[in-house]
Amino acid sequence: MPSLQRLVLTTAYLVGTGVCNVVGVQSLPEAGSRAARLSLINLMSLFFSGGNEFGARLLGVSLGTIARLTLTLPRPWGVRAGERVVLSAPSIGLFYLVQSHPFAICWWEDDGTEKAVSVSLLFRPRSGFTRKIIDRLEQEREYTVWIDGPFGPASISSYGLCGHMGNYGHVFMVATGIGIAAQLPYIKELLKQYRQARIRTQRISLVWQLEHEGDWESVHDWLQVLVKEDEGYLLSVTIYDALNSSLKGGLQRFGYHDLIEVHGGEPNWEQQMSTEMKKQKGSMLVAVSARRPVRDQMLQLVRENIKCGVELFEQEFQPWTRKS
Repeated sequence: MPSLQRLVLTTAYLVGTGVCNVVGVQSLPEAGSRAARLSLINLMSLFFSGGNEFGARLLGVSLGTIARLTLTLPRPWGVRAGERVVLSAPSIGLFYLVQSHPFAICWWEDDGTEKAVSVSLLFRPRSGFTRKIIDRLEQEREYTVWIDGPFGPASISSYGLCGHMGNYGHVFMVATGIGIAAQLPYIKELLKQYRQARIRTQRISLVWQLEHEGDWESVHDWLQVLVKEDEGYLLSVTIYDALNSSLKGGLQRFGYHDLIEVHGGEPNWEQQMSTEMKKQKGSMLVAVSARRPVRDQMLQLVRENIKCGVELFEQEFQPWTRKS
């Protein structure tokens, strides 16, 4: 949201609250009662809006950017897209010695022998374990953590028709916010397998809707690496940034050979699906890691095109929503 709109909303909220607390008040007990009712109304708004997003946006408070955690592995292993690990961090405190949290692997660096020497995790801190990581651990310092896993990956097709993403001629990836963390490893794996002539995929299309400040900065370097490694020009990256007022519905290009398109506003998912159908190459897999309304819409669009060889794959990792 543009800063001017934030200022207007914040000012209107504060002025409205002050007026409601003062106008028509005849006594101090009445003022206290009215303040209590206003507080209850605010709490109900926060509850029914699905967490703290409503209040944070209303007051112009940042919800926090995506955090990146890189783990150096004591024993390298061959990472597969869709895998996850369970992490324990005793450095946070004694209580967290026995507490763990699952994370999806979104990136890895190998040693030249197809074995990863480090893996990277993305998460948006909210409360509990993830919030403690941000509060207790300092940047650019090394800590000892315990890793359990890897686990997965999940089966791509519920019916076992193709089994692997590389068996589809066309892969359409849909992501909102931190949902990009689920898509990056599959793109990385597909491009590598393409260079080894091990897949049938001829087109990979990623459409990513940014939702918070810092979403783009959290993965832009990885996206540029992927575009640069795309020797067969399979990959199409389209980003929608409704938070950038300078775009105003326009288009900017970034990355290697300007192959990353950034649009203003929000995507029309029906139109995006229609565009992919016109460019369809063989069987199409629609891989989704997005908010519940977007997942529901993509499910409906896939159902409408299922006779055209279109299947849906909902990633194991999905952006957090209160009601899903």
